[in-house]
Amino acid sequence: QAWRHPSNIFALLGPRAPDDEVAGDEDAARRRNCAWEPAVPCSHYQSYLSLYDADDDAQRALYRASQGKCAPSIILPGTEKGASTYVWNLIAQHPLVLPPLRGKAFKETGVYAKGGLVPPAYLDSLDAPAPALNPNPNPDPAPRSTREELAEHRDAFARVVHAFPLIAAGEPFVTADGTVTYMMTKGAPVQLARDQPALKVIFALRDPVERAHSEYRFLFSAYEGKGKKKSFDAILSKGVQLWWDCLKEVPAFAPPPPQERESTIAVVLDFPDKGLHNVRLSLDLLTDIFFDKGDTYPAACRAAVGAKKVSRGLYAPQVWHWMRRFGRDNVKVVTLEEIKDRPAPEVMNELYDFLGLCRGSGVVTADDDGEEGLVLPQAHNRIKNRSPQQTLPSEYEMSSGVFEALHELFAPMNEMLFELVEQEFPYGAAHFRDKYGFSIP
Repeated sequence: QAWRHPSNIFALLGPRAPDDEVAGDEDAARRRNCAWEPAVPCSHYQSYLSLYDADDDAQRALYRASQGKCAPSIILPGTEKGASTYVWNLIAQHPLVLPPLRGKAFKETGVYAKGGLVPPAYLDSLDAPAPALNPNPNPDPAPRSTREELAEHRDAFARVVHAFPLIAAGEPFVTADGTVTYMMTKGAPVQLARDQPALKVIFALRDPVERAHSEYRFLFSAYEGKGKKKSFDAILSKGVQLWWDCLKEVPAFAPPPPQERESTIAVVLDFPDKGLHNVRLSLDLLTDIFFDKGDTYPAACRAAVGAKKVSRGLYAPQVWHWMRRFGRDNVKVVTLEEIKDRPAPEVMNELYDFLGLCRGSGVVTADDDGEEGLVLPQAHNRIKNRSPQQTLPSEYEMSSGVFEALHELFAPMNEMLFELVEQEFPYGAAHFRDKYGFSIP
């Protein structure tokens, strides 16, 4: 990894394109600029404590550290078993992307998912889209938060500040975090919106049933030998039923007032056998249900969200939770189905363009023959996190009935996602029946 050391970075950067090449050439203009300054300006970590006038030396030191480092500008919040590790590796091998200082494979720090990072009063008040950055960078919420909550926040905030490398304002580097549990964490985008309002967010997704099946196989050693109650069918069927029980409650929920509605996206749930007759479910309401941690919605819904092997596949509310804070232009969705057959350099270039990082001919590297190359070294399999390919025992494997039941639940949720990202993906039972040898019911 010596080539990644900051002292070697500038030896890897391609020369600026001459003026005569830049004129009228968008690609040359990008090569000229992208390697020399990050597209996302430096933004410092923002605490909910008035650290700058604190009497405690440790708090003052923490404040100085938080204001001397640029916060992460790239987040890959999920999904689990959605090719997030592959996408992370493509991003992380760029010479200007510095990995975190800690965490699983120097990819997943988990620090923005720590309980107490966002005091409850602020978590509730920022449940709507994040407003413009607070003009007071260090507001003191003491009148609204207990001393214990602030102490918990201080400890969690310290973990955030110290999890990432020192990047000073004006340096061309950026840092990132690929913790896949952020996708389901209510407070992660709340704190990140304060630390870096112009954050770039990339979701790596796949068909939700395929994702659940891959996760089960990945964790199979925890279920093996424990009988049918730990089979794929038993675990996932329970989650599906919990979600239908929750959705049956939707007609009783009062819709948000028009002035509080953020999205016009909605689907009609018409499943008479499930007790749902032309019930309108809005994306706003589903998002509120998904991230509700209190008593606003029935216990059936909290139990449904807790069935994580199913809930992780409800992508629309999770993507919307981030998109409404950072804006559509700062959120990108890639899918395993979309990228698995594409050459890695092509996917890399697309990601780098979105992130404002130099790509291709903007970075000079050597290929295997020692010749000057046009793409970064292909090391994207460095971190391996693939599900085992072994065949599961028949009593643990997914049946055609549960396969269809899962796709039935996910179908309207996928429609929300497609409308939200303005793109359709090859999700649904028709795309995967042949893989398992299932016939049309």
